[in-house]
Amino acid sequence: MLVAMVLSLTAMVAERRASAAAWLAAAVLVKPAPLVLLPFYLYRWRGRDLTMFAACLLAGYAPLAGAGLKVFAGLGRFAHEWTFNAGLFRWARDLFDLAGAEAPGALARQVMLAVLAVALAQLIRRDHGRPAELPRHAQSALLALLLTSPVANAWYVAWLCPLTVVRTDPAVLAWMVTSVVGYVWYFPSASAGWMRVLEYLPVFALLIGEAWRRSRRRSSPA
Repeated sequence: MLVAMVLSLTAMVAERRASAAAWLAAAVLVKPAPLVLLPFYLYRWRGRDLTMFAACLLAGYAPLAGAGLKVFAGLGRFAHEWTFNAGLFRWARDLFDLAGAEAPGALARQVMLAVLAVALAQLIRRDHGRPAELPRHAQSALLALLLTSPVANAWYVAWLCPLTVVRTDPAVLAWMVTSVVGYVWYFPSASAGWMRVLEYLPVFALLIGEAWRRSRRRSSPA
């Protein structure tokens, strides 16, 4: 997935949109995570580029057409049941559980989906459609996806690594280091609470600091 996604972004920066559409479809066929980049692509694509993307997706699923919708059964189960090394999602689920919610996991997933939608909307609002901007927005969109996801394997965080070449985000760099803490979950003696704080606190502190600095720059007189 990562190779196809990077090749797609590279093609978009070079304004080879049809090639970018094919590579993005290839990435999505491996894992659906790159779909968070689609709004930024649509801002830059023409109709034929979207057609290329859809055609490549259909071609990828064609050999499995006989299975019908069952081909997505594993993905659906993963999305609704699996959780590992989550940050915001786990905290939200624990809060809903303490509040006595009937289905805290499902409710937390809905809230995280709303948070992700708001984050993507903010990124789209700041997007000017320039090709060179795309890798930066891609990094931010993937970061938002992973921070709200019920599953945040350390190797998922590695998806952000190639994009640090074009944008050095301190929060991303911090998470690349602290995400290895996630593997401590495999040991039953590990304390879930403090391990999660150790992993996520530096990331959110840096994100909040950057948001504060950005707001100060906007409010300061020119």
